[in-house]
Amino acid sequence: MRPATLSSLILVACSGSDGAPQVLLDTGWFEGSTQTGACTDVFVASEPAGGETDWYWRDLPRAFTQTDRVNRYNAWLQDADGNLIETQMAWADGNLSFELASERSLEANTDYVLVLQDCQQTQEIPFTTSPLGTPLSEPAASLVGNTYLLDLAGAEWIEPPQLASIIAVYLTDPILLGVRFADADQIDFLGAPGSTDTLGQVSQAQGVPTWNFPLSDFSQQPFIDAQAEQITLQYSLDEVIDIPVQDFVLQATFSADGRSIGGGILSGRADTREIGLLLNPNDEGALCELSAGLGVFCEPCSDGQSYCLDLVARDLEGTLQPGLVLVER
Repeated sequence: MRPATLSSLILVACSGSDGAPQVLLDTGWFEGSTQTGACTDVFVASEPAGGETDWYWRDLPRAFTQTDRVNRYNAWLQDADGNLIETQMAWADGNLSFELASERSLEANTDYVLVLQDCQQTQEIPFTTSPLGTPLSEPAASLVGNTYLLDLAGAEWIEPPQLASIIAVYLTDPILLGVRFADADQIDFLGAPGSTDTLGQVSQAQGVPTWNFPLSDFSQQPFIDAQAEQITLQYSLDEVIDIPVQDFVLQATFSADGRSIGGGILSGRADTREIGLLLNPNDEGALCELSAGLGVFCEPCSDGQSYCLDLVARDLEGTLQPGLVLVER
């Protein structure tokens, strides 16, 4: 998921006859040096790093800078043949990083070059996108009846950052996502908590309501963007506790053969009351009190009580479970 707030969209390149942005040294651009001649306006890192071969097709290249003087930096993206791809430098709050925003996603399984230009150098960073994003090899209807196991334990929890390691402990039980309908334009999902036995066999959790997703747009297939008003995740230890998640969103990509899901981003507002009672049996706000001490404050849940935290996880993957078909409950 992308950062929700971008302070500005700044385009600091203009195309020359060779298709690459021109360096405007004669106007004072890149005068990022001190009186001693030291160059200070420099890039410190990029995503992707050079030589990466599995960059996700919907992720925007990103760069990090040493100073916040946005007019001292330039960046662009080009294909393997050197053709310029139209992008804009979308600076984040603080002006110490930006994404190269574009109206179009990158192509899957394709070579690109990220070019970064500062007062010290112009560097080319080659990378290749992963196969995710390759068109489905069969019609969308072939996905109907498939059920995927989404691996919450293997996802990277990034929001709230101060509590990511704690949240990851409680959101480990698998969830199942089944396809009930799909065509060239729309797709319909049914979700449910999953259960794994000691032999690793996956099944739909018994006696637990399923989650209905409204019909979702599938015109950008193999990309999916599924949303539900609320789902209920579970945590199992000595007992099973429910963790309601409001405004649940799952964005991900089917593999070309439809046997897996990758690049998943999950978000929602989680009710932490039952987790709080695990931490302190006499205080359902225990997790919120812990998070407040770290500078993260709980938000109102749907009932108006401030026990909810906004959560985001990325790199969520799903694998097809042959023969498993979800039953609506």
